[in-house]
Amino acid sequence: MGVLLALTLGALLTWRQAVLAEHLAATAKAHLEAMLNVLSAASSDVDAGREPRASEFLIEAARRLEARFSDDPALIWSSLSQIGIGLMNLNHFA
Repeated sequence: MGVLLALTLGALLTWRQAVLAEHLAATAKAHLEAMLNVLSAASSDVDAGREPRASEFLIEAARRLEARFSDDPALIWSSLSQIGIGLMNLNHFA
């Protein structure tokens, strides 16, 4: 009886760890996609061939993130918070 209980408990804990690992992997993938989306905000189509100012780049990145990842509020919150800090560091408050 004790062996069966130990095996059942071990299986449940293993299953829980697998579910957690899948969730973390999905979160990491979403963050990678978001980072790549931010980096692609520097576009010659958007900037008409000129080098964008850092504040313009960050604002465009925020727009892209909101459009692409609106279904992930935690990702949006953390990303836009960091973009906001970047804009404040550039004295861009509008």
